[in-house]
Amino acid sequence: MMTPRALTINDQSYTRLELNQRIDQRLQSKETPDWERDVYQFLKDWMSDSPTIEMQTSGSTGTPKTI
Repeated sequence: MMTPRALTINDQSYTRLELNQRIDQRLQSKETPDWERDVYQFLKDWMSDSPTIEMQTSGSTGTPKTI
């Protein structure tokens, strides 16, 4: 069985579980600004087991689309 790799951010190592817990805390906090919430949601999607990530285009040149 493989040992989960730790991810390092600003010289602090986190397991995937620890990162997911921190992300969930920030997503649940009412103090987290919307822009930051979007970043945490992207990270949560990125670290999921899903082989794809759906994102919304800005719509600056037409109707926004999911890609």
